[in-house]
Amino acid sequence: MKYAQQIWDMGIRLFILWGRIMNRYSILRSGLLLSMLVFTTSFFGCETPTQNPPDTQTEGTDTKEKDSGGDNTNPSNPQPGGAETTQPESPETTDEGNVDEQTETETEESGEISEESNEIETIPEFVYPEIIDFTFSIDFNDSRKLRQNYAVNGRSVGTMGNVEGGTEPFTFSLVDGNGNNDRDNSRFEIDDGKLNIKDASLSAGTYYINVGVTDNHGKTLSKTSTLTIYETPTLAQQEERSFSNINFKMRYVTPGKFRKNIFEVMEITKGYWIAETEMTQDLYVEIMGNNPSYYQNDVANGEVQGKRPMDSMTIKAAIMFCNRLSILSNREPVYQIDGITDWLTVSEASIPELNSSNLIIAQNADGYRLPTKNEWLYAVIGADLLNPGTTNEGGYLKRFSGDSENMDAGSAYAIINEWAWTSMNSDYKTHEVGKKRPNELGLLDMTGNVQEYTEDSCFDMMVRGGHSNRAYTECFYEEKFYFQSLRDIPTGFRLACNQ
Repeated sequence: MKYAQQIWDMGIRLFILWGRIMNRYSILRSGLLLSMLVFTTSFFGCETPTQNPPDTQTEGTDTKEKDSGGDNTNPSNPQPGGAETTQPESPETTDEGNVDEQTETETEESGEISEESNEIETIPEFVYPEIIDFTFSIDFNDSRKLRQNYAVNGRSVGTMGNVEGGTEPFTFSLVDGNGNNDRDNSRFEIDDGKLNIKDASLSAGTYYINVGVTDNHGKTLSKTSTLTIYETPTLAQQEERSFSNINFKMRYVTPGKFRKNIFEVMEITKGYWIAETEMTQDLYVEIMGNNPSYYQNDVANGEVQGKRPMDSMTIKAAIMFCNRLSILSNREPVYQIDGITDWLTVSEASIPELNSSNLIIAQNADGYRLPTKNEWLYAVIGADLLNPGTTNEGGYLKRFSGDSENMDAGSAYAIINEWAWTSMNSDYKTHEVGKKRPNELGLLDMTGNVQEYTEDSCFDMMVRGGHSNRAYTECFYEEKFYFQSLRDIPTGFRLACNQ
């Protein structure tokens, strides 16, 4: 038993030692070590000692009270043979001090193991990264008013954007609200981050939509927005626009019919906006960063150089300007050319010769463009302002834009200086736009000053309207052919757009 006790003590110490070394391992491994210890003691044929209470003897002997003097005898219970038998001292009683110290040590060590075991058993719960709050906005184009005639199915009226915070990717959708802030959700849809009109058309008024965005962690944020649609403008209604504090004015032209010549009647099927004046040098330079105009000096007394019309233009430069102004005004560019994706940096030299196979004109885009030939002709004769709703039958006979009486040549010659800059009054140079009288629509310089490109010029290169070096008789319906790369001095352009 002495050796068994020693082996047991050694096992306990080994167990404690291994527990310290492997304090990062699980209780399963500690159990494996305990099994190894049991196997070792069994291998040596030893039994695990049983701890008895200090006031009792082991099984198979009589129970005797312990005497403080150390003699464990009981005179009242004699053994056979008349001799008294003395109970052998157990390990607990022979070395009580050592046992107490050992027990205290084991208790301390056991407590240490238990504490370490608890630490091993405690597996912290996985916490997902904190989802950051985020915000977003709907980018409506505040630089223009959405008109009733333009609010039709499929029209994009806003772009989802400016998300701050959250985790990509983001998903946008129309979400339920309180019944008031989402009352018009069904009239719209979101496709590829764009807010589009879903109804066939929308009448003038204010519409409420509730838009939600969900981030990669599933967190959703909603925001209520309003969209206002304005009434379709009346004929020749004026609207002032600006870019970088440079103002320019547009006039609205309603649909209608007009006689182009004695053989043809043309019809304008949808309304459009056309610039009140020709493109000025200050706005062109602001957008393009250069000024190819010939007339940059010798400005007439009382006039402003920056307000003179652009001249020496090519058709390529004109459509480059239109697309850049569209992009910078958050409008959809009208002109698309194969191989050109960045209109803000493309150079004129990199644009190929234009033809019907490499140039696509987006007819329904809301960006700035050149007026078509028929739009220009309809505007130059005053549309149907004199007799709304009827075909303008005699406009093509006018001598100049603003001639409301279809004057004969002599009468027109006497007064044309009030409406146009021609060779008779220009001193053979361009002049500040808007200095002459307007036509019926309020448009200025449709005759004279600089001749103007129309959208058809992309293919047939025609310019119209005459210029300041031309005789007045050549300044109204003149159509003139140019090569696309030719930079003719008296040629400029005028803006138009659908919206």
